[in-house]
Amino acid sequence: MENSQIGVFLAYASRYGQALVDRRLYLPESWTKDRARCARASIPETVEFATKPKMARAMVEAALDTGVPCAYVLGDAVYGADSSLRRMLEAREQPYVLAVRGSHFMRRGEDRGFEETSPEELASEFEPDDWACHAAGEGAKGPRLYAALGRQKAASSIGFSSAASDRHPEKKPTT
Repeated sequence: MENSQIGVFLAYASRYGQALVDRRLYLPESWTKDRARCARASIPETVEFATKPKMARAMVEAALDTGVPCAYVLGDAVYGADSSLRRMLEAREQPYVLAVRGSHFMRRGEDRGFEETSPEELASEFEPDDWACHAAGEGAKGPRLYAALGRQKAASSIGFSSAASDRHPEKKPTT
């Protein structure tokens, strides 16, 4: 793990195929603090530490700024846990489906202020027919299926879309 290379990738996918749009090499903070090590690896002095979600946010912003058409931004729970990524997408009114862990606390606006809730509690407030199941390709354990609220329902009810994997296509979609 110490000497492996980890990348953050931005891909564009449609029914016609996929294409890599952007990529960045993730460097742990221990690397970016060790400027001699960076010099030996030909890493420019200007490269600073950035979390994977921060890198993804910059790549998504750049792609959207250049007009890359995008129906939804998709990401796993590493990116779903990053509130600044979600806020950026919400500010741009860009629909997204970002997975969150069941233990993740979410906040939503209420008349009394903000209220914390869990993904499970939030999902229980909707009817099964409010959800749409979408395929996200083959995973190591079979098809990756995600359940998402329709855009109108999500925007009017909770302000964002959330999703989680549903490994059993015969069941109703769940979060």
